[in-house]
Amino acid sequence: MIYLRKKLLVVMLLGIASGLPLVLIGATLSAWLQDSGLSKSDIGLFALVALPYSFNFAWAPLIDNLRLPYLTARFGRRRGWLLVFQAALALCLMVMAALEPQSQIEWLALAAVALAFLSASQDVVIDAFRTEYLEESEYAAGASMAVYGYRIGMLIAGAGALAIADSINWPVVYLVMAGVMVLAMGVTLCVSEPQSFKAEKDAQNEGVIAWLRHAFVTPFADFMTRHPHWWLILLLVFTYRLPDGLIGFMTTPFFLDIGFSKTEVATIAKLYGFGATLVGLFLGGILVSKFGIARCMLWFFLLQIGTNLTYVLLSEYGPRTEFLMLSIACDNLSGGLITTVAVAYIMSLCNLSFTATQYALLSSLASLASKTIASGAGFLAEAYGWTGLFLISAFAGIPALVIMLSGRQHLHRHETVTN
Repeated sequence: MIYLRKKLLVVMLLGIASGLPLVLIGATLSAWLQDSGLSKSDIGLFALVALPYSFNFAWAPLIDNLRLPYLTARFGRRRGWLLVFQAALALCLMVMAALEPQSQIEWLALAAVALAFLSASQDVVIDAFRTEYLEESEYAAGASMAVYGYRIGMLIAGAGALAIADSINWPVVYLVMAGVMVLAMGVTLCVSEPQSFKAEKDAQNEGVIAWLRHAFVTPFADFMTRHPHWWLILLLVFTYRLPDGLIGFMTTPFFLDIGFSKTEVATIAKLYGFGATLVGLFLGGILVSKFGIARCMLWFFLLQIGTNLTYVLLSEYGPRTEFLMLSIACDNLSGGLITTVAVAYIMSLCNLSFTATQYALLSSLASLASKTIASGAGFLAEAYGWTGLFLISAFAGIPALVIMLSGRQHLHRHETVTN
């Protein structure tokens, strides 16, 4: 079975390290802030701390081209950078554990931004590692395993964090998560460096200007040359995750606000939802391999829009377990499907000579719209109620839907799919 290949298991383990920090500045942090008595609008504004994820393409060329003293020679271009960022992430989590939201909210926000920067930088390396490490025929399964690992990391930082907070306290949550990042460093030390497709550039030999041009200009020029309708591709990537991105930061406060306990959220919304995600990831890899990226992007997107509307039931009828299970099942199933096809799509667009920079550009763009718009989700919830927020999130899918239907022939490379 393809999912049991050693390379794909490595991709899954690195996915865990990638997914863990995101939740700690997202749903878990929002739950901590909710517990500390902050308003919905203040909690919503904290979505902005994740903006470094949307701009990591700006420093990705440095990560792609700079050699680290000792570490690059000893561990390789990708693993050397990974060790640096993972150690820094562990340290940053320990700093957050020492802060108190009510009296040190500004410092907590700065620490969360730093965590986002380090996590976004780690993602640059992991995404490039995965794209270089796998054969192109493994991209669909690799995308599934990457998201599988990512979701395990989110589960640890989500359900695990809520359970610890319920029985102990929030500072211990962030200390435990720092320990998990230390374990991630062990994984990095054990894996092998992927084959390099990049010609090394020496700034001293070729001149700084030429080196900077190669690092910062050539990857983007290459992308536009290989994809004549590059602007349409970028527009689709920008809008594709809007429906789920708009509500993603506010779902945990929503569950708590309508009456569910943290333990209920941990056991149903996180653990039960994780099972639905596994099904979505498994099906996603199979369906994308069989039917191709183009068709699956459209089908999965329509499912995601419908999923957002199931939250209206919870908003209208209150904390009923059966509606929570329905919403979580639909949301996580579609989330697994749509994330798998989105990752496979981005991988398929990259030139292996510029993996880190091009992947970072596309993944940053994918998160930019949802991260910026998500910062206003709290205001939308206060102005129009939870029901209004979820209805608006469904309509937010219209731009991507129009692009996919009108420009489909320009959005994808020629694909070979199994029958």
